[in-house]
Amino acid sequence: MKFFNTNTFTLLFLCLATVLSAQKGEKVSGYVLLDNGRKVEGLVKVGDITDNEVKVTFYNGRTGQKQVYKSTEIQGYGYEGFDIDELGNEINDWVHYEAHTVDYPQQTIDPTTVLMQ
Repeated sequence: MKFFNTNTFTLLFLCLATVLSAQKGEKVSGYVLLDNGRKVEGLVKVGDITDNEVKVTFYNGRTGQKQVYKSTEIQGYGYEGFDIDELGNEINDWVHYEAHTVDYPQQTIDPTTVLMQ
């Protein structure tokens, strides 16, 4: 009986611990919050976890112009993420990143201002 409870708990934990995401390289609806406080809507190209913390590739919704913003150039950004729940239903929600200053970057070449979810 204890074996069943441990496996059930592990499975339940894994189902609940999933994070809303999108496929790396996919362009999804999103926005950037510029340093002047202006919010610009368009498409965000989803990167991997490390990329998402130091830069964002953004396509302006009005002009379609591609712009790569570094973590030091914006206040934050967000994009529409998705996940599949344990019943197979798609869950849509927004993933938000905000700029924060850290004492020590992950790598010595990274800036001390990073984008955190």
